[in-house]
Amino acid sequence: MYNWLDWLIPWELDDYVSLSRAQERQLDEMIEQALAWHKANELPRYVQHIEALQSDVAEPLQAAQIQGHFDRSNGHWDRLFEHLIPALIPFIQSFSDAQIDEALANMAKDEAELREEYAELTLEQRIAKSNKSMEQSIRKKIGRLSKQQKAIIHDYNHNRHSTLALWLSYRDVWFERFSLALYQRSDGAALERELRLLMVEPDQLKSAQYLTLIEQNRRQLSQGFAAIHQSMSSKQQRRLNKELGKLRADFIYLAQP
Repeated sequence: MYNWLDWLIPWELDDYVSLSRAQERQLDEMIEQALAWHKANELPRYVQHIEALQSDVAEPLQAAQIQGHFDRSNGHWDRLFEHLIPALIPFIQSFSDAQIDEALANMAKDEAELREEYAELTLEQRIAKSNKSMEQSIRKKIGRLSKQQKAIIHDYNHNRHSTLALWLSYRDVWFERFSLALYQRSDGAALERELRLLMVEPDQLKSAQYLTLIEQNRRQLSQGFAAIHQSMSSKQQRRLNKELGKLRADFIYLAQP
């Protein structure tokens, strides 16, 4: 999929806004440059990260190690967004008001559908959905889960702090700031500040209560992952090592010029 991003991104963007031919060319050039930068600078970092993870999982993982890998993963996204922002500014400034209206209307439609989906679910249904999603994700990496491992996942989802209302409130704030930034796009310096806030530093838009609960849930998740790793069978450990090896090999292959 990595090598298909040059057509996947325009295809996805087309769901939100109709671009002119000049804007399509501008987008193609931006994607080409970003992919070249990512291959040369970021994929080698991913290989190093996987190698560090391979070393760590050779022994029973501790929660602090897992949190460290979470932080390192977030750093990958932050560097990507930081790199993209300068190129995004002239691209966004090329949009007409009608295009901005179209993009925001489609984003608002997606947001309404997301809220409707969550509104229809009870707390028990949300927990069951999270259990299923986490089990499927972990099973892909280590194989069939034991009853103990499934219980760890259930305990995490059952006991973690509910942040749905705070998350939705944050999304309201984010969308409002994003909309304002698009409508005031003629001021390049202000647009750059807003994009950096929205893409790299979004925690600044979250309430203190929300940030506290996020951190508490994050610690609980790290503890849960550590417990799962410490409970893994030799067969599961071999499966995890194999999956990490495949991921490392994929990144090395994709990084080739």
